[in-house]
Amino acid sequence: MKSVLFADNDADFLDTRAEFLEMAGYNVVKALSPADVERCLQDIWSPLVIFDMRLVDDDDENDLSGLHLAKLDAGRAVAKIVLSGHLTHEIVRELLRQQRKGRLSLNVLAKQEGAEILVEAVNSAFAHDLHINWDLVIRWNDSHPLSFPHIASLIEPDIKGARLSDRAGELEDLFRRLFYEKSQITIDRLLWQRQGRVVVTVFSFAPDKPSESFVVVCGSSVQIMGEFDRVKNFAPLATDASIPSEATASVLGESAETTHFAAYILVGLPIETFQTFAELYHSNPKRESFQIAIDSLTSTFATWHRNQRVPPEREISERQLCREKVGLGESSSQLLETQVVTLCKELAAQGLDVVFDKEKISFQMGGDQLIHYQNPLLYLFDQMPKEEGTQCVNAPGILTSYNMLIAPDHRVWLTDFSDAGPAPMLWCFAALEAVIRFDLVESDDIRQIYQMELRLTNSSRIEQIDSQDADAPIRKALQIIQLIRRAAFATMDWKSSSYMQAMLFHSAGRIAAFRSGRYTRKELLPVFHALLALAMIYDRGLKAIGEGNLNTRDSASSGLQIEVANRVVSVEGKKVDLTPIEFKLVTYLYERNAQLCLRKDIFEHVWEEEKYDPSTNGGRLDTNMDRLRKKIELDPDSPRYLMVERSVGYRLVTNPNK
Repeated sequence: MKSVLFADNDADFLDTRAEFLEMAGYNVVKALSPADVERCLQDIWSPLVIFDMRLVDDDDENDLSGLHLAKLDAGRAVAKIVLSGHLTHEIVRELLRQQRKGRLSLNVLAKQEGAEILVEAVNSAFAHDLHINWDLVIRWNDSHPLSFPHIASLIEPDIKGARLSDRAGELEDLFRRLFYEKSQITIDRLLWQRQGRVVVTVFSFAPDKPSESFVVVCGSSVQIMGEFDRVKNFAPLATDASIPSEATASVLGESAETTHFAAYILVGLPIETFQTFAELYHSNPKRESFQIAIDSLTSTFATWHRNQRVPPEREISERQLCREKVGLGESSSQLLETQVVTLCKELAAQGLDVVFDKEKISFQMGGDQLIHYQNPLLYLFDQMPKEEGTQCVNAPGILTSYNMLIAPDHRVWLTDFSDAGPAPMLWCFAALEAVIRFDLVESDDIRQIYQMELRLTNSSRIEQIDSQDADAPIRKALQIIQLIRRAAFATMDWKSSSYMQAMLFHSAGRIAAFRSGRYTRKELLPVFHALLALAMIYDRGLKAIGEGNLNTRDSASSGLQIEVANRVVSVEGKKVDLTPIEFKLVTYLYERNAQLCLRKDIFEHVWEEEKYDPSTNGGRLDTNMDRLRKKIELDPDSPRYLMVERSVGYRLVTNPNK
């Protein structure tokens, strides 16, 4: 039933007029004072409000309480009819000003005009002024059961009973307003929901037009309209000709608002054929599929980064900006420490033993293996006296395994812009790694997770990760993280410490978001992993960089080095054990750095007494070269040192970064 909020301090007048409206088919909610009106606007949904200009004292010519209600922010998404027995030119002019500011109509009636005129005005408002499509047919996909009460409860989990029913009706009106020009919509599936925001896919239909598909983002009015404005301010324009073909840029469509809710549309996404990033990961596609997806994300990040519309408003350190991005204010130190203590208790209840104190954090990794790391929390909130300001880039917002949509061509579309705005330069790449690292890794064995973190935090060059002999459940994650780090490495001028710091704060953000409750071991494992990563990134990564123990990109020990006299070969500072034949091969190529060496010359140098014949001994050269490549390359499938020119020869590049 169509609802009207009717306010007048004259109870008899209110009851009489309300009776006429109820006979006309309207549900009337009555209010006798400005306080009643404000409470009703906060509690219930009425698309039309009728109120007396003088709601306190009819005889007081200075009583403009109704004018105050017309200005309320809570009423900006509703139409209004103002009743007055004492209209003046000044009052009419001010009401017209308010109408120009608002989104919906504002009508003025004299109280003396009678009940029939009021009913006529209300009928006209519902027919023409509310911008709600009362004839819209709304259907649901039976394969993905949803309903407006369900969506309302996801946005406001605490509402129950009559309030839930009212909110569900308000959400329905929101969609009728959002799809005002359509004849039918099908709300297809829940894409994701997070922190009071719900995202669904919708198909719409209009007479004599092809069907269209959209992503609809809805939630609380203040939250969604603020997000809508951020997207307009920070997002690259989809019409920008400089956007590369592999990048994606969603187009903002219509927005709509009610008292408590708002929604906006994203246009141009591959709704009918998409899969989420999580679905892609768990479908075990070829490595090339992930490479295309990461290339697409890299290009999309780059288009946001270039879109420098809003200059930094203040000097801010990189660490301070990282804190803000994960919601850790300056006063959050004690809160996070309390959070970690609570988390340790919950982990212990599921057999995940972690001991935390002011100095260190210790993890029981099975059996008698107990590992200790320095407490990383102090670093999170420590403001270094010489810490420099950071260079900010525009970033699209939150990345999760479910809010990134993958098209059939493996291009990636983003759907969550709630945190769009300035971020540290490497923030997006670290966010993508965090999704793989904590959400998608296919292992519930804490020893494997520990081995994974050893490889991710103990590389002399963090864009190179040793995954060759890793257990299968973590190997895929390591390989994809290496693709992400290499993409960041190739895209930006960055330092190892900046990337590690971004990862450190992504780990801390997950711990800060943890809420005490009843969890299974599987549910707690990602938070355990984040806590372990937090400790290891700081102790084995950032702290080591500060002490000069971790080689950065410009380290003298980077690349491939040979001490011929001692027969020692090292790659990125790590010694590599080679057979005599492999040592002769690599030494010959090393002495001819970056030169193409012919197969015949290589063979006859190593096997001095034999002549090269590709039909009889060519395979021996290839076999030994393959073994050499597996020993000196962290990723033999993507070699950086030993290159092959098929059927011609080999080339050794001793320092690929130069």
